[in-house]
Amino acid sequence: MISAKRYIKQTEDALPTVSETLSKQDMISRISYLYRYVLVQRLILPGESVMILDCGCGDGILLDFLDSQAYQNVFYVGVDISKRKISYARTRSPKFIRNVHYVIADVEYLPFRDKSFNIVTLIEVLEHIPKPHFCLKEIARILKDKLIVTTPSAFAPKKNDILSMVYPIMAILDIPPRKRETFITIQNRHLWHRDFTRSELIGLLSSSFEVVHLQSFGFIVAVLIAKILKIFSANVASKMLYCIENCLSQLPVLRYSGYTWLVCLKKK
Repeated sequence: MISAKRYIKQTEDALPTVSETLSKQDMISRISYLYRYVLVQRLILPGESVMILDCGCGDGILLDFLDSQAYQNVFYVGVDISKRKISYARTRSPKFIRNVHYVIADVEYLPFRDKSFNIVTLIEVLEHIPKPHFCLKEIARILKDKLIVTTPSAFAPKKNDILSMVYPIMAILDIPPRKRETFITIQNRHLWHRDFTRSELIGLLSSSFEVVHLQSFGFIVAVLIAKILKIFSANVASKMLYCIENCLSQLPVLRYSGYTWLVCLKKK
């Protein structure tokens, strides 16, 4: 019987990288997924000389959104428990960012000194950590300023669940859905997965951090409109998807009804 940590490591090694997964999707689905990196990039001000720790970096896809001359002063460190994904990430060569390093490590035991990084990103990672409090305490230890988190909402549409039709209303009222998944199965591997309501996420994060900004994104209506517009032009559809997503996330009545959370936090 293998330990829980070793099983997680083996599972992460077996699963495809983000780039490998996106290569099999249609353009609208890819653009819809990559929108989270656009939002994260907007929270990292260009021109700043900052040290960024990308926890659960996978293949380092965040660098694709920082790879411009405006971010050439960034010092980037990617951390992942998967040796295969780190090896894949090291083959990618950013054009402008010179200081790029990758480390194989567990996010619950980060091999860095206290207050080593200005910014820490946790993109689609929190939901896969069985005991996230340990991870968040470790991040608080090595962080100076800003933590950026994206993680699935409990109100993301689910297959064969009739309640999914009313999830947007439940999200606005912050009423937890009855059906909650603990594990998801990918390629015959069971991967820990926990999604969050707004109050659950704030409760978890506020133990060590102060919430500066919270919103949801990923609206079904935006994807449907983009797919209709794709009839005319795939390029137009992708641009419109960004615009529609941005507009919907600004509406107070819909602000918390998307299927993914974006949170920007600072240390208490």
